[in-house]
Amino acid sequence: MILGVICGILVVILVGLIGCIAMAIKGFYRVEQYQKMLVFKWGEYVETRGAGLHFVIPFMNEVIRIDMRTTPTNIPKQKTLTKDNIPVGVDAVLFYRVIDPVTAYLKVKSFSKAMALASPPILRNAIGTVSLNDLLEKREEIATKIYADLRKITDDWGIEVLNVEIKDIAVSKELEDAIMRVASAERERYARSQLSMAEEEIASILLRASKKYEQDPVALQLRAMNMLYEMAMNGKATTIFIPTDSPLQMNSPIGAMGTVGKINGCSEGDEL
Repeated sequence: MILGVICGILVVILVGLIGCIAMAIKGFYRVEQYQKMLVFKWGEYVETRGAGLHFVIPFMNEVIRIDMRTTPTNIPKQKTLTKDNIPVGVDAVLFYRVIDPVTAYLKVKSFSKAMALASPPILRNAIGTVSLNDLLEKREEIATKIYADLRKITDDWGIEVLNVEIKDIAVSKELEDAIMRVASAERERYARSQLSMAEEEIASILLRASKKYEQDPVALQLRAMNMLYEMAMNGKATTIFIPTDSPLQMNSPIGAMGTVGKINGCSEGDEL
């Protein structure tokens, strides 16, 4: 009888020890380097602990671990109208991190979900304030505006928005074709403008040259002879056309006829 009582007491003590050990093990928490651990006692915030192995009293204390790393959040494609009433679809991505874990946990029920829900309407509002051309040409400025609007909300949450990037802008196929035609017409206009400027510059140069040749006929004859020489030395043409009055104007021994003679002597079998 006594032995049975002793055995029962030992079993109770053993069970109690096992329970205490289990509770003690449950009270240990490992906190990673990128985390912060919030400690609550009977539901009231007590302290924040950093990386390492920590012990808290089970059932009395509650712990919450907050990730302090930068978190990317995708903003799904938002279909809305621009300032000039053109339908577009725009998606973006934002990067944020928690800078005050206590505020982020106590003020917002789920800050990650809150960020995902707050971003789309701000993106739509930003798109509605700009025209399509500004949306296509000033992505960085629009992203900066979205960033500033998000900061106004998240600063009170203990969250820092690091960056906002617009990923893609989608328009209808008809509008895309129209934009391509406008861009092609703009390139064609620029090319024609550059060609006209070049032709105007060439005409000015030729005008100045013609005035010089008018004042000095000998220079004109030398230029004509040089052109004949270049044509002959090129080797690609076998026939050279000379104006009918060139032999009269170039009646010197080294004129056009003399040049032709030299060509005949240098290139036997070629047709002049």
